[in-house]
Amino acid sequence: EGLKNVLACSHAHGVERFVFVSSSMVYGTYANDSTEDAHCFPLGTYAQMKYSSEQLVRKQSGTMSWVILRPSAVYGPRDIFDRVVSRFATNALRGRDLRVQGADQILDFTHVEDTARGIALAATSTVSGTTYNLTRSGTIYTLNDLATLCVSNAGQGTIKIEARDWTYPIRGRLSIDAARRDLGYDPQIDLPQGLAEYQQWIQESAYWSKKLDLIQAHV
Repeated sequence: EGLKNVLACSHAHGVERFVFVSSSMVYGTYANDSTEDAHCFPLGTYAQMKYSSEQLVRKQSGTMSWVILRPSAVYGPRDIFDRVVSRFATNALRGRDLRVQGADQILDFTHVEDTARGIALAATSTVSGTTYNLTRSGTIYTLNDLATLCVSNAGQGTIKIEARDWTYPIRGRLSIDAARRDLGYDPQIDLPQGLAEYQQWIQESAYWSKKLDLIQAHV
């Protein structure tokens, strides 16, 4: 309903361009270097709602030009507390266990600054009626790689390897060739650099440093 209202308001106020931020989760399980024309089989409510929203944008865009973006595993400053990178990063800083459900599971970790630049490029571009993957698409990193980097940066924390969650799709690295070609998208921040900066930001944040201290005090 929220997206329907935004589209209706956009029409009413003469908005010329609409950028919808979807998710790589719409693909469900996919292979490395998948392009935007890969089959979509969304698993779970979040992915299904994102996929349905994409169809809504395509059908109700009217005279507006539109672009749909599919980011993946976005992380960085101001990230919420319950996503995989933020959970691993904060648990390492707290000296707690990092539960890795499927050590060899691959995610296309993308720094928020690269994502934001991609959104800005899409908003100011002249291309229309197109969908783009908007990810890092660089070196392949697994969940175990992520956990190892978090523990190394923090100097504490314990990695616990567990079986993968079979209700979650198998993912990989997406192709961003189309976004590079059409939008000039060129992500710059690889996971080791971005993660180190993110964990430093957590420690220097007035809010998060106090929250971590409170959590540690009750362990």
